[in-house]
Amino acid sequence: MKKLALSFGIILLALSSVLAQNTTQKKLSYDRPVTSCEEQWIVCPQGADSAYQFGFVFDQGNGLTFRLEGAFEIDKNGDYVLLPKKKVNQHANLGGSSDLVALIPANKYNQLKIGIFPSWYDIQSKKGENVFKLYTEGYVANARGEYDKALIQLHKAYLLNPDYKNLRYQFAVALNAKELYAKADTVLRQAMRTDRKSYKLYEELSFAQLQQRKVKQAVRTAKKGISLCKLNPPRAKMAIRLCIHFYHKKDKENFKIWMKESRKYTVDGSMQALQIHDMLKKSKKWPKKKK
Repeated sequence: MKKLALSFGIILLALSSVLAQNTTQKKLSYDRPVTSCEEQWIVCPQGADSAYQFGFVFDQGNGLTFRLEGAFEIDKNGDYVLLPKKKVNQHANLGGSSDLVALIPANKYNQLKIGIFPSWYDIQSKKGENVFKLYTEGYVANARGEYDKALIQLHKAYLLNPDYKNLRYQFAVALNAKELYAKADTVLRQAMRTDRKSYKLYEELSFAQLQQRKVKQAVRTAKKGISLCKLNPPRAKMAIRLCIHFYHKKDKENFKIWMKESRKYTVDGSMQALQIHDMLKKSKKWPKKKK
């Protein structure tokens, strides 16, 4: 495929216009230097036709490169609406570019029909990549709360060797943090095929299920995780998540069940204990159910 002899700055200039000051625009932050976005999906400034152009930044031996993949609009609900596909063979070398771009939020990938990496992107061709290095970088990024970086490194490691020790758990942590709950659900279930004794897997799975509104499954999973865990802080975390969920749903019966469960593992006077007390106090003002 022949690369176009265009600088990235020219592509941006052709696509950009004065950014509209509206609520949907604010959801995209143009604060990332494009040269710092390797192996990430980026969005160009909004075009004159109100469409956003997006693509992938990568380097497979020819320098940092941008490949235009498609366009979308943002509707009134904040959903990304993929527009009819145009030519996607536009490439631009990013050497020396100082342009600022936005990252596509990971929880919008499904709406744009993309994955963490494009289907054409060849992880195997990256020289020097090894699972241990990628896993370690992802693990450290997770610990620091740098989930964008963690997601990239751990996904590459997963593609190379999904059975690497503890990889699925760390990958799921990053997926949950980026709101990719269905993918986290799948990865965690795979992990449980060989490790059914790790409460951490159940902790993350219960969270992913709850975010997908699989409440009954989330309850069962949390109960299993709590039974496997011997430490009170993780037990409290699993229980309080469900306590908060049922509080917001004003489900008094289940709220009381998980409030009592949460209290077993919290320390009197702690922030968690105070949070539970506050929810209980407010729940007493809920209207009574009609008999």
